[in-house]
Amino acid sequence: VVVNRHIRDKEDALRAGIQDALGQADVVLTSGGVSMGERDLVKALLDELAVVHFQRLFMKPGKPLNFATAGDKLLFGLPGNPVSCLVGFHLFVRPALQVMQSAAPDSHPTVPVIIEHAIEPSDRIEYQRAVVTAGSDGRLRARNTGAQISARLMSFVGSNAFLVVQPRDEPYPAGTQLEAILLGPPAVADVERA
Repeated sequence: VVVNRHIRDKEDALRAGIQDALGQADVVLTSGGVSMGERDLVKALLDELAVVHFQRLFMKPGKPLNFATAGDKLLFGLPGNPVSCLVGFHLFVRPALQVMQSAAPDSHPTVPVIIEHAIEPSDRIEYQRAVVTAGSDGRLRARNTGAQISARLMSFVGSNAFLVVQPRDEPYPAGTQLEAILLGPPAVADVERA
């Protein structure tokens, strides 16, 4: 059963909507309302209606992602920013759904890549949307898709991977090997870059 509805930021309406969804589905996904704002009501409702296992992750994007259970039902409170929501879905929701269907949870392979440009450091793990290409030498190279702010959905356009940038103080120079989580097959490079 798929329940899809838009509910206004009203506490009673959200409570009823979540309870109704719990009565119909094994997994409940919400988008928005899980951060620290005045209208972020879903976070408090998860505390009330379920057992919350985590409400914040030290990652970028997607820090305010929430996960709770109500009996055998799973509740994922995904962030409202579109990129944060999609990253959270790929990293947490999709694997959970695969396990629930008795499938292998790791269908997105992690591969070593050489970055083609410098990447600024962050204080937390970052999942940058990227394009991974396979060179004629068989090596995989990666380039992010530009500005990586969580409200910029365009960062997903053309991407086929998440570049995993571990936290540190100094930038990663071009030519550094990092890991990438492949969301699709690597592209074939038109011209081999030096």
